[in-house]
Amino acid sequence: MTADISSLNCFTQLLTGARVTRVFAGPNTGSNLSIRLQLGSIIDEPERRLREHALTTAELALFIECTWRIGRSKSMLASSVEFSEITTSAYKGIGPLVGSAVSECTIRPPFFNLSVTFDTGLRLELFCDRMVSEDYSNYTIETFNATCEVGPGSLVVVTQKAPSVPALRIVTDG
Repeated sequence: MTADISSLNCFTQLLTGARVTRVFAGPNTGSNLSIRLQLGSIIDEPERRLREHALTTAELALFIECTWRIGRSKSMLASSVEFSEITTSAYKGIGPLVGSAVSECTIRPPFFNLSVTFDTGLRLELFCDRMVSEDYSNYTIETFNATCEVGPGSLVVVTQKAPSVPALRIVTDG
């Protein structure tokens, strides 16, 4: 269903407080410029198999296909430009996200650019630059029962997952 900024706000509020448990980057995530953050508890293998079409093995995922950068107040650690030429320094720039918790998400209309601030002082900036493409979104936030996709042309689409998917058990470290 086509949605608006209030729906997108609901999804970004879910990210707030969640801790990054894994970061994936590069060609196997969708394209050389893509990164995927998994947030929250990791799901155990038997339960994960029930979700074969899911983007994530964690409670939440942020899948980024638009231009992005990661930095601190006065320095840049990594950007999507570096990932077009995958280097060790590019991967070192995304590594510090693991273990950090999202402290704030800010959406900037009219294009729905997203700024994600972490408790470690890092900031992930997303720049929605996809204009017309059926193959790529700008970014997608996925939960167990829904996805919120910010597509080309500032289109926000929320998709509910099939109700026949059984409830999943969360596995925690403790």
